[in-house]
Amino acid sequence: MRWLTVLGGESKACVFAGPKYAGVSAVTQSFDDGVATVVVKAFSPGAIYADAYCIEKMIAKNGTTFVYEATEVAAERPVILKILRRAPGNEDSVRERFKREGAILNTLEHPAVVRLFNLGVANDGTCFMAMERLAGETLGARLRREKKLSLPEVLRIFTPAADAIDAAHARGIVHRDLKPENLFLLDSGPTPLKVLDFGLSSLVGDGTLTRTGDSIGTPKYMAPEQIMSAKSAGPTVDVYALALCIFESLAGVSPFGEIDRATLLGAILHGRIQSLGSIEPRLAHISPILTKAMSVKAEERYASPSALMMALRVASEAGDSPVAALPLDHIAFKAPARLSEPGVSAALEVPRFSIPSAAPRPLPKHALAAAPNTAPTARRSRWLLWTTLLVLAAVAGAYVWMTRR
Repeated sequence: MRWLTVLGGESKACVFAGPKYAGVSAVTQSFDDGVATVVVKAFSPGAIYADAYCIEKMIAKNGTTFVYEATEVAAERPVILKILRRAPGNEDSVRERFKREGAILNTLEHPAVVRLFNLGVANDGTCFMAMERLAGETLGARLRREKKLSLPEVLRIFTPAADAIDAAHARGIVHRDLKPENLFLLDSGPTPLKVLDFGLSSLVGDGTLTRTGDSIGTPKYMAPEQIMSAKSAGPTVDVYALALCIFESLAGVSPFGEIDRATLLGAILHGRIQSLGSIEPRLAHISPILTKAMSVKAEERYASPSALMMALRVASEAGDSPVAALPLDHIAFKAPARLSEPGVSAALEVPRFSIPSAAPRPLPKHALAAAPNTAPTARRSRWLLWTTLLVLAAVAGAYVWMTRR
């Protein structure tokens, strides 16, 4: 393998020698000491970026970033390269937000959060981050293929997601862009899911990159207060978005239905949502839980994602018993600890909850008919007891009378 600089490119190119690399698209061919070589264009398959990463293919791009599958040459490990595009006019704020995402990923060492290997600046001045490459698919891709998931599967995959977001909240970090495309389902490993893309995350109490009135996030998954102003969006916007993702996973459709953007924003702001029970009657017992989590008022939602998942698990295990039918106001959760200072870790408290005892349900008629009649037996027992007492009293009286004669 040899390296050459491509004129006019933004990266150093990788030069492969020999027939093994004949399939690589070339821009020029040259000969060095009689050995044929292939020069690869910057950012095309085979190019070396930042003197360390061999590009394989582009997998995504948006207004600010390119995302590639690549291999870290020295470590020989597959990675995802996220490279910041040049953005005239707002370059400083975009670069700062990009660096913020890297710093957040470096802080969150959680098994359900994608790992960051490197954050840096290449020779051409572009910022990049190298993250672990995951095997699997996004929740969005799974739902497009299977339409909906079972309740046990939803509980399995969303529980680690809730725990990861709780860990972020404990460090003063709000994700602000939870959606099916940012929840990655793994083919294997110790956790079934990893949370992606903290690029729109904020630090509680830090508004340096967000102005009052800014709206940041994906509209379909934004809480009402996040639509009004991202600056005031607190941790419960993540509870709202997580509940919406759970709703879509169970129902196969959005709680807002198929509506245009303007109507959608109005529905979010005024809380016009369908209940899960109206779409999936078999899940009516958990419908009030998701409705509460997607409340228009932030203070009426669950205090944390894990509290939401605990409520769902309790209702799921209770099924159609009286516990599931209890008003949600009777379930009191304690919010996990949060820190005002970013970058400092803290142990999360396990959400505590208490459920009042429910009144017993009456037995079915067939059960009453089959049950033995115990009332006559009880009356006979009481009659024998009184008879025995009277006989003993008579014997005692006769004994006293005989001894006094």
